[in-house]
Parts: sequence; C-alpha cells; structure tokens
Amino acid sequence: MLYGYEAAALYGYSTARVKAMESKLIRSETLDHMLAAKDTSSIIGMLLQTNYKQYIEQFGGVSAMDKLIDSALSKSLGDETSKLITIAPLTQKKVARAVFGKWDIYNIKLVIEAKASGKKFDDIERYVVDSNYVSKKLVRDAMLEGNVENTISKLMQNSHYDEILKEALNVYKKTNSIMSVNGAIDKMYYMQLSNIIYKLVDVDPWANNLIKKDIDMKNALLLIRAKKYSLKFESIKEFLSFNGNVSPEEWQKTYDVSKDFRGFLEEIKVFDLKSAIGVYESSKNKSLLIFEIAIRNEIFKDGIRVLKHSVLSFGSLVAYFYLKEIEVFSLRVLIKSKAYGLSDDEVKRMIVWRAG
Repeated sequence: MLYGYEAAALYGYSTARVKAMESKLIRSETLDHMLAAKDTSSIIGMLLQTNYKQYIEQFGGVSAMDKLIDSALSKSLGDETSKLITIAPLTQKKVARAVFGKWDIYNIKLVIEAKASGKKFDDIERYVVDSNYVSKKLVRDAMLEGNVENTISKLMQNSHYDEILKEALNVYKKTNSIMSVNGAIDKMYYMQLSNIIYKLVDVDPWANNLIKKDIDMKNALLLIRAKKYSLKFESIKEFLSFNGNVSPEEWQKTYDVSKDFRGFLEEIKVFDLKSAIGVYESSKNKSLLIFEIAIRNEIFKDGIRVLKHSVLSFGSLVAYFYLKEIEVFSLRVLIKSKAYGLSDDEVKRMIVWRAG
C-alpha cells in the first residue's frame, strides 16, 4: 500500500472526485423526511431536491410512476459506476473494471432470465443499469433475439465478458436451467475477481475487505433463502462463490449443524443478524428482505469507515461504489415498502442511512 507523496500522486485526483460524489449522497435527515411522506409523489418531490433531479426529470418528473422512478435510480447508479472506472488511476483501470463490473454481470443475468421467462425489453428496462460494457442498447438488442441461446450469443459479440458468456451458453445447452446458468455466471465472475482480490491485498486491504464482505453477503442471502425452505446444502452448493471471508466449507458446516431456520441465522458470525431476527419474527409477512437490509447496513458502515480512514487509496473508490449501491437499494425499499408489506416502523428500524 502506498503512502505519502506516492499515494497523493496516484490517488489525489480520484480521491478528490470521490469526495465530491460522496457529498451528493442522500443524508439521513432527508431519508427520515421521505419515510414520513404520505405518498410516492411527495418522495419524488424530495428527490428533486437532490442529485437525482436530473434523472427524475429525464424520466417524467413529479408525474413519474414507479416504473420511471426505478429507471431514474438505475440510470444514476450506472452513471456513477462508469465515473468510478473513468477516474480510477490509469495503472488500476483493469482492477476497477473487474470490481465495478458487478453491474454488468447483473445486467447479463437480468437479460437471460427475462428472455427465458418470455418477457420483453419493456418489462425489464426499469432495472437495467446502463453501463459501458453491457449498455441498455445492447440489452435491448439482445432481447430482440428469438431464443435464450441467441440472446446469449448476441451479448457475446465484442464482449468484455466473452469467457463468462461462453460458459453460460454451454451450461444452458446442457441443463436448460436458468438457475444453473446464473450460478455458472457468478462462479466465473468471482473466479476472475479472485485474482484481483489477491492483488488487492497489497494494494489496499480496506478495499479487499469490502469486496470479500460483498461475496459473503451473496452467499449468506442464498443460504438464508435455502434454509427457510428446508433445502439440502448439496442442492445449492454449486451456487456458492469462493474467496469471501467465509469459505464454502465453513458455510456448509454452519448450515448442517443448525437444526432450523432461526438456528442457522444465529450461527452466522460474519454478519450480526440479532436485531434483524427480532424484526423478522415480529413482522407479519416474514420477508427475507429484512435480512438483506441488515447485511447491507453492515457493508454501508464499513464503507463509511473506509472513506474516513482510507484516504488517498483505491479503497475510496470501492467504498463509494458500495455506498451508492446501498443508497439506491434503500430508496427502492423505502418507495416500495408498502408493496413489500413492511410498515414504516419496520423500514425505519432496519434502514440505517448516515452519509457523510
């Protein structure tokens, strides 16, 4: 890890840009006002006073429906992610593309799932994160193909993710299972990312830890869902990703030793789910979203710590990446809390948003 003049020379520009971007994140008091709002229109009005103004106006302003708000949030997320790649030091562009390529992978899986289920581009447009490598235009063109195999082939043309897509196509031809395809895509992506993580230990341990926590979150949410529905570990084993803080072998031990759903939640050590368990058990609809919110809050807090302590480093870019992702996630939860069946009190207890 670099220090002093070398760190300033390499990260001075990118850190300054990240600080400026961070200053535009939603503040906790603004989120509280949104939570107290009577309807979606009032929330949109408040968002028009933030950095989301340009995106909301682009998609319809105060009159925008939920679909257009989702589109505005996705567009903002895509733009900010692309900025991070642009401002990354030249010597670390490859690392930045790998780490921030998470949303490209998200788009790829979104397209394949939609095509397999007979959906049209209009059905998923609101959720597409417009990025440099898997753009909204590419998604639209891929959705016009006649079947899943042709859709994957279209995504493969001049793609930065050629190897991942080839594996996805092979798996689909063999299994005709979208779940298996998604598992193969994740596995390939995180295998490639693991090489980056290995290098990142020396470059920036703070950034390395955030990425590993993200992998832990993916695995934890998968296993929480599986445990709720009493699935055998062997049935979901292939979908676990490597190189988190908790290995697949450790996850299996935790999964198998726990007798029931609550027992498994209590055995998870990488995240503190005690409060979430209480909220879950007292809620009417028993939504697993409660645990996702709790886990994202921990990553959010880690990101804030990195921004405060990892000055002049690659970690500041990675931290902002996760903070922006969590901000968009939190806004979606807040706006759609009624649809999710969560009361205002439940949302307020679970979403901890303190930017800056």
